[in-house]
Amino acid sequence: GGDGRVTCNVCHGCRDLKWYIQLTVNFKNMVSDHVTERTDMPDELIKDAGGLVIFQQTLIRVWPITHFTDQDVNANSQSLVQYHSSTYERAGRILQQRHTLRNVPVFEVDYSWDDVNTRYWVYGNEHRVHAPDYPHQCCWGCVIL
Repeated sequence: GGDGRVTCNVCHGCRDLKWYIQLTVNFKNMVSDHVTERTDMPDELIKDAGGLVIFQQTLIRVWPITHFTDQDVNANSQSLVQYHSSTYERAGRILQQRHTLRNVPVFEVDYSWDDVNTRYWVYGNEHRVHAPDYPHQCCWGCVIL
């Protein structure tokens, strides 16, 4: 009476739930990355290596990097931001974005051993080694220092 409440005609105010709507919400992290690396070392190795974060931005919508000294970084930043906007907004709602630029050290070493000229790479803050042409891959206990 006069307070805006209406008694349910189905349960007559006994609060017996007859219908419900089931809502399922799925949250997904969509990740894209680009590696700018100018040696012959596989780019996939860089993705998991430790490095120095030189730029990070977390917003509802991030802006592309435009004033970095390497134009390849600027162009690919623009491309990734556009890709996420055009692809993932159609698939669902973007709640937040993060844009990170990391500097991962990579050192290429040329060496000769037993009349064979080859090379290996030391990369990341952990000083991981990628030596696909290491001469004695079968022996154990060998360490490249």
